[in-house]
This record gives sequence, C-alpha cells and structure tokens, in this order.
Amino acid sequence: MKTCASPVCAGLLFSALMGCAQAPVKPAVRVARSAPLAQAATIPAPARKADDVQARHAAALDLMRTQQWREAESAMLALTREAPALSGPWTNLGILRARRKDWNGAVLAFSSAVGANPRNLAALNWLGTSLRMAGDPARAEQAYLRALAVDADDAQTHLNLALLYDLSLKQPQQALEHYRASQQGADANSTIVQAWIRDLETPAQAGAVMVGSTP
Repeated sequence: MKTCASPVCAGLLFSALMGCAQAPVKPAVRVARSAPLAQAATIPAPARKADDVQARHAAALDLMRTQQWREAESAMLALTREAPALSGPWTNLGILRARRKDWNGAVLAFSSAVGANPRNLAALNWLGTSLRMAGDPARAEQAYLRALAVDADDAQTHLNLALLYDLSLKQPQQALEHYRASQQGADANSTIVQAWIRDLETPAQAGAVMVGSTP
C-alpha cells in the first residue's frame, strides 16, 4: 500500500517552488542608468517602495535557499503585512509554514496567495496539499481542480489529484485517470507512478474476468 505523508511526495518540490512564486510588480517608474543624481532623487515614493519590496523579497528568498528558515519566515511575514496584494511573499510564507508542518497556517498563507493571484499555480497546488494534510480532502480537491483550470496539462497537478483520490477519497478510477495524465509530459515519466498505475489496473482487470466468467 503506497503512503504519502509529506508535501514532497504529494507534489511540488520545495526547491522548485521557490522559483515559481510570483515576483513583486515592477515599479511603474524607472530611472535610466545615465540619469543624473538630481533626477534619481525625484522618483515617486510608490516606485521607491516597490523597488524596496522587490529587493527585500529577493533577500528573503536567499534566506530560504541557505536554509535560514526562521529568519526567512520572519522576513516573508513582514512582506505580507507591508504588501498584502503581492502573491509571491504569501506563497513563500506558506511553503515555510508547510515545511514545519503548520498546515493550518500554511492554508491561510496559500489562500491569501491565491486571493492575490487566482492563477498562481504553485499556490493552488500547495493549498491543495496543505488542505489534504490538514484533513480536509474535499477542499483539497477543489484547490487542485482550480489548478487544473489554470493549466489543464500540468503533470504535477494531475499527480497531486491522483494521490488525493487514491489515498484520501478512495476513488481508484479517478486516481487512475490522473496518474495516467501525470505521465503524459516528456519529463513527468516516473517508475513509481507506473507501479501505482499497475496496482490500480490489476484489480479492475481481475474483476472484469470474474464478472465475465461462467460458474
């Protein structure tokens, strides 16, 4: 019987996700490199603030990459308070909370990330995984289905949904459908997923033989 007790097995790899979070919006005003200092001093305050948020978000990501988890979480939390409309800091805050298995806190962060950007595929997948780990498979299913609405061919979303149907919702036919879909991508082929597909196919084939046989 397969088990999946971690978000790594359930779907998105932490290292891959850090690059998926949406970057802060670029400031509307930019100063040319050749601009005189006097001109640079007149940049409007909102543009300066956006530059500062972008730089701090990059610094917080560096903290994540160097595994300075506590400092990274504090930095991301501060960014979400200062710029709550940005999806990226919320996504990374959720990842940090999921890392220490604070699933309810992760759900809140990923929900805010999706509220800021409903097409944030990384946040939708992590929201589904966090909901599943928090014991709410019905809402997890809805999060994954929303992710498929963003990208119907995303192999990782199909795998997450397959695991949910297989392990939590006990719907083997739906699980089989999404396991197969997760294998369609050129880089998505997985030996272990192929084994899970065979596990689900074998009982179905055996049942068909029994039904068709004569006493």
